[in-house]
This record gives sequence, structure tokens and C-alpha cells, in this order.
Amino acid sequence: MRGIFVWMEGMALTASLDIKDNATALLRRLGGRGFPRAEMHQRVAESTARVIQDHLWGLAATNRNKMGAPTSNFWVGQAAGVFAYATDEEALVGVPAPTMQRRFGGEIKPGPGKSWLAIPASRESYGKTAKEMFADLRFAGWNISGQYFAAFLKKGTNRVMFWLRKRVVQEADESILPTDTEIMAANTLEIGQALARMGVAL
Repeated sequence: MRGIFVWMEGMALTASLDIKDNATALLRRLGGRGFPRAEMHQRVAESTARVIQDHLWGLAATNRNKMGAPTSNFWVGQAAGVFAYATDEEALVGVPAPTMQRRFGGEIKPGPGKSWLAIPASRESYGKTAKEMFADLRFAGWNISGQYFAAFLKKGTNRVMFWLRKRVVQEADESILPTDTEIMAANTLEIGQALARMGVAL
């Protein structure tokens, strides 16, 4: 049986999780009844999705923003976006792209039609976009020792609301998703319980 984390929103990378057993011996123990492949894949997908959701809900309580701003419920929303799907051939688990971006890291660039990434720089701007606050912002740029810096400041002040960047590189963070061991343990338990109801020992 094979489980795969799929990356939503068209992102290119996938991470795979393989779950293997002695298929011949298992089929023999099933006594010719046939291996319930689709059912097992569905159980694996749902089990994996639950483990990931539980982990992301845990982050909602512990992975707070560093600015002390009220929570945006980011991780709750990410957990809600996890889904399970299965076929006769594989178990699929969809994980929202922002979660996968934080887990595996990589370059982030402005989207189509945009020139800058606007990165919140204050408690007031956290959880908001520059577009939402645009009426209260003014652009500022500095050239320091040949390096250019740009930001949106709050009008009438020199307070930086958003730093503007052409690109950023996010570091990978393994703590964002549960470990392979945690996922495998949950899946082994799920499969074992399902087979036990069929009178088959895993």
C-alpha cells in the first residue's frame, strides 16, 4: 500500500510515504477472500490526515506569532484544509501549500502582477495585507551601502508596517508536520484493527 502527501495549489514537489507488507502471505491469510485494497487505502489516507490535523491543531496553541498580535487562526485554517482521498492504487492526503512551504522551505516570489512581497513588520499589520491597509500607508526606500531597502510606513509616522522584498527564502522546519514514525504508528494501528475485524493478524 502506498500513501502520498500531495501538494495543493500546483506546487511541484511531493513527498511520499510507503507502507509495505508481505502481500503474498497476507492474501494467503485472507483465505482467498481478496485483499480489500481500496478500503485499506481509504483507512490509511484518513488515518494520516487525522494525524496531520491533530499536529496542526497543536501548532495553533504553541506556534504563536512573535509580534504578540491577536491570533489569525492560521493553523486552524490549515488543519481544516487537510483532506483524504483513496483509490485502488494509492492513498492520497492533501495538505495546504502554506503548510508544505513552511515544512520544506524554499524561495517565495511575488505572485502574478505583483512586484513586491509585503511582509508584516508590526503588531498592527500582522494578519493583514498591504492592500487592506493601503489608505494608511506610504512608500519609503533607502539605499544603504549600495543595498536597497523598501517598506510601507504608516502615514504621518516613520513606523514600518510592511517590509517589501523581491524574494525571500524560507528555511525548512521539520516540526511543522508529524514525523514519519508518528504517521506509521497510526497507520499500523488502523490497518491492524481493520484486519483483526476480518480475522487476520497483521
